[in-house]
Amino acid sequence: MNEKQWLRNGIGYLDWVIGGEPYWDNDYVKSKVERAASFNTNVLFMAVQIGGYAIYPSKYAPLAPRLEYDMLDRIRSETRQQGMRLIPYWLATAPGAALQLELHPDWQQRGPEGDPTGCMCYLSPYGRFTLGQTAEVLERYEVDGIYYDQMPVGCFCPWCAAKFKARFGRDFNEMDGVADAARNVKVKSMSNTLKALGGPHLEAEAYGGAVDSEGSLLRRFVQENMDWWVTSVSGIVNRLRPDAVYQQGKLWDSDLARYSNRVDAVLPEILWWTVGHDIDRLALSREICQLYSGQRVVWDVAKYDNGNIDRRCLEEVKLLLANGLTCGAQPFLRELRAADLAPLRLDDFRHFMTQIRQLVDLRSTAKGLYACSLLHSSEAERESPHAMGDSLTGAYRVLRENQVLFDLVRDGEVGAGLAMDRPVLVIPEYGVMPPAVEEKLVDYVNAGGNALVVLGRHTSAIESDFEARPLMRLLDMKFKGLAGTRCLGPCPSLRSVGPIPAWTRDHVNYCEIADVPPITNDIKDTIFAFSTYFVEADYGVQTNTLLHARDIDYQKYNARYFNRRIFWPGDRICPIAVTYNGKGRVAFFGVPAFHLDFLRGATEIDRLLSNVIDWLRGGPQEIEVHEAQATLRLAAYVNEQERSYVLILANQATNDLRQRAIRNVHPTGEIILKVSPRFDVTSAKALDGRPLELERDEGCIVIRVPGVRFLEGIILR
Repeated sequence: MNEKQWLRNGIGYLDWVIGGEPYWDNDYVKSKVERAASFNTNVLFMAVQIGGYAIYPSKYAPLAPRLEYDMLDRIRSETRQQGMRLIPYWLATAPGAALQLELHPDWQQRGPEGDPTGCMCYLSPYGRFTLGQTAEVLERYEVDGIYYDQMPVGCFCPWCAAKFKARFGRDFNEMDGVADAARNVKVKSMSNTLKALGGPHLEAEAYGGAVDSEGSLLRRFVQENMDWWVTSVSGIVNRLRPDAVYQQGKLWDSDLARYSNRVDAVLPEILWWTVGHDIDRLALSREICQLYSGQRVVWDVAKYDNGNIDRRCLEEVKLLLANGLTCGAQPFLRELRAADLAPLRLDDFRHFMTQIRQLVDLRSTAKGLYACSLLHSSEAERESPHAMGDSLTGAYRVLRENQVLFDLVRDGEVGAGLAMDRPVLVIPEYGVMPPAVEEKLVDYVNAGGNALVVLGRHTSAIESDFEARPLMRLLDMKFKGLAGTRCLGPCPSLRSVGPIPAWTRDHVNYCEIADVPPITNDIKDTIFAFSTYFVEADYGVQTNTLLHARDIDYQKYNARYFNRRIFWPGDRICPIAVTYNGKGRVAFFGVPAFHLDFLRGATEIDRLLSNVIDWLRGGPQEIEVHEAQATLRLAAYVNEQERSYVLILANQATNDLRQRAIRNVHPTGEIILKVSPRFDVTSAKALDGRPLELERDEGCIVIRVPGVRFLEGIILR
C-alpha cells in the first residue's frame, strides 16, 4: 500500500480534450495546464484518450489525428513547471472508447436483453487493452498516479456470459430472479441487476436498495472480477512505479473496505442525483466513503460546465466545496468552463480557491477534534441508498445542525479501547446491533465511555431474548413489548385501547419530557406527538426517566378539533427514554428518535438530543459554537507541535439543492465561539490576516466572527 502524504494537500482538477478544441496546436497544452493552475489546483487529472485515440505514442491505439507531438509528455513537463502533480486517467464510456467500439462492437457492455449500456466491458479484451495502456504509461512517464473513472466488470455481453459459464457451469438465463430483477428496477446492465439482487455496487449512479443475496453466484462472479481488476492494476503500479498512487472510481461501502489496502484514493462521484439533492446526505456519503476506505483520500466532485450551468452556478459550486471541507473531503473540480467565466467572476473564484488551498494545507498537518462519534452499522443501513438509512441520516443532521463535532466509526471498532479516544458514542440503530457488538458496547461503557443509544426503525434483534441482551442487563430493563398506535397487535398497557378514528389516518402517540436537570431544564413538561412504535419497559433504580408515554382518552381523541398539543386527558404510562450513570453514562431512547419521520413530527426532540449529548460529554469541550444560525458548519483541528488550532466555518445556506440555480447566498450573522484551549492562546486571525475579537471568560476564550458567506478559516495561536 502506498502512503502518499501529498494526497492530503491535493486539490484536483479533471480535464480532457474537448470536442472542437485545437489540441494539435503547440500552445494547447500550456493553456490547459495554466488554466488548471489558475484555480489554485495542484493535481491535474488528464484523460489519455480522445475517442479511443491516444494522446501519446502507444502500441495499443493510434495517435490522435493531426497530433504531431507527445501530448502526455508535454503535459508532464508543463505540470512540473506549475508545481502540479499529474494523474492520467481512463474512461470506459462508449464515447471515450469510440474507436475501439467501432472496431470491436463485441467489447461493449450489454444489458439482459442485449442492448448496449453506453460503456465498455473490462471482461472483454478491452480490459486487457486498458491494462496494457496503463503499463506503458507508467513505464514511460514520470506520472504521480493513475485513475479509472469506472470499473465495469460484469454485464451480459458474450465475454461475460462465456466466463460465467466456464466458472460456474450455468447460463445467465438459468439464474433465478435475474430477468425479474432487471424488469422491476428497469435496469440495462448486470451491475444494476446485481444491485437488485444484493450484488456489489459498480456503476452506481442510480444507487438503489438491495435484498440479501450474499451467496448468489452473480455476486461471487462480479466480486471475483473486481478482485481481478484491482489486483491487476495495483500489481502493475507496484511493479513499474511504486511511488505512484492508484485511484479508483465507483467503489462503495464494503468494496472500499475490501480494497483499502490496494487503492490510495477514491473518487466515487457523489453528486446530488445519487443522494436526493441534499447537502447533508452528500456530506454523509463522503464521510462513509472515508470510513470504509480506511480514511483514504476521498475526492469531492464539484461540476460546473456549459451543459449544466443552470443547475450548478458558481455559488452552488462554492457551497459544495465549502461543505466538503467541513467533513474532510478533498476538493475536486470538474468541467469548470461555463463560457470561461466573466473576468470578475473568475477573480472571485480564484480568491475563493486561495482560501481552499490554505485550509487544505493547514488541515493536512493537524489532527481533527471530535466531541463524539457516530456509529455506522452496515447491517442496519445496507438496504438504503449509499448505505445511509434515514436513522443514520437523521442523526448526522441533528449533530451538524447543533454544531456538535463528530466522526464516524464502524461496528468493529466498538470496545473498551475506544473509550479513551472516543468518549461519546451515538448509536442511531440499536435495534439490529448484533449481540457480539453489544457486548463490546457494554465493555466500552464500563471502561468509562458514554453512549446515546436509540432503538431505530429496525427491531429484529430485540424482539426475542430482549432482557438477555447485554445493554438491557446493564440498565436492569424488564421488557414488556413494543407499544404504540402503530404497533402490530394491541398496545400492551394503554388503558383505552380502541380503534384509530376513521376520519383520520394520523396515527399518533404522545410523549412528555420529564424533569431531569440539567438535561431538561429548559424543556421539561413539554408534550409532543410522534407516529412510531416505542419500547415499553420497566428500568432499574440507577436510571432516570427522560420521556414518559401518555395514555390516550380515545373518546376525546375522536373529536375532530382535538388539540393534540395542549389537551391531555391521560396519565403517564411508562418511560420511553432513560439515562444511566455508572462508570460511563448511557442515554437509551426506546423510539426511533433519529428517524426523519419521527423528527418531522417531534420537533422538540432535537433540543433534547442535543442536551443529552452535552450531558454525556460531561463538561465544556475544546471548541464549542456558543451562538450561530443553524446553517453554520464547523470543523476543528489542532496542531500540537505548532500549538495552534485551525477552524473551518462553512455556511450551508440551503439544505436542499432541488431548487437549482442558487444565485445569491446571504452571509450568516455574527458567530460566537467558545474555546477551552489545551495550551495558551493569545491571538485569533482569519486566513486573510484580519484579527478577530478575542475575550477571556472564566477560563474560556470567546471569539466573535462577524459572519460567513461561503467559507472562513480561523487560526488560533
